[in-house]
Amino acid sequence: MRISYYCPTYRNLEHMAAVHCFFIPDHDSVIDLEGLIDYLGQKISIGCVCVGCNHGFKSPAATRDHMLSKGHTRMAYSTV
Repeated sequence: MRISYYCPTYRNLEHMAAVHCFFIPDHDSVIDLEGLIDYLGQKISIGCVCVGCNHGFKSPAATRDHMLSKGHTRMAYSTV
C-alpha cells in the first residue's frame, strides 16, 4: 500500500510508522485495513480534519501542517 498522509511523495505504512510515529491501534483486529487507510486519507484530504484531535481546517495542507507541527500523526484512539 503506497500512501503517506504527511509527505508529498507516496510512501508506505512502514515509512509512516518510522518517520511519523503513525500506527494502527489493534492492527490485528482490523478487518478492512485498506478501507481504514482510505477513510483516514479522506478525513484529512477531503474533510480537512486532523486524525489526532478531530479539529477541522480550511484546507488539506493546513490540516497536514497542524498534524505535523502538533505531533498529531497518530490516529485518535480510546478504549472507553
